[in-house]
Amino acid sequence: MQTIESLRRTIKSAQDLQSVVKTMKALAAVSIRQYQRAVESLTDYTRTVEMGLQIVLRQQKENIAVAPLIPVNRLGAIIFGSDQGLCGQLNEQIATFAIDNMERLGVRMKDRSVITVGMRVYGYVEDMGQPSD
Repeated sequence: MQTIESLRRTIKSAQDLQSVVKTMKALAAVSIRQYQRAVESLTDYTRTVEMGLQIVLRQQKENIAVAPLIPVNRLGAIIFGSDQGLCGQLNEQIATFAIDNMERLGVRMKDRSVITVGMRVYGYVEDMGQPSD
């Protein structure tokens, strides 16, 4: 049988645990809202980039020379990541996805020109053995 002091310690531990759980729930709710805002921002960003590309391509339409289709096994890629921490595995997943797809296309590493945007994704791409700028 437990003593009164032992029961008090158990109750105090349970209360402390409940406080920690409440704090974790609050932090999770805040994080979810931040991620929702990030998705909304990315949607706007994507729309803006696409409109900008349309304008550039429309203005440069007459200057674009169409080269004959010659099968060349070379590839240029731009990999967008982040410069911020606390993005979870985002940069690692982006780098893995990009490198896997380039390999699936059968393009040798020396025939690839890769540019990374974001220092964190740059590190992952370099760790996979792919030189990038």
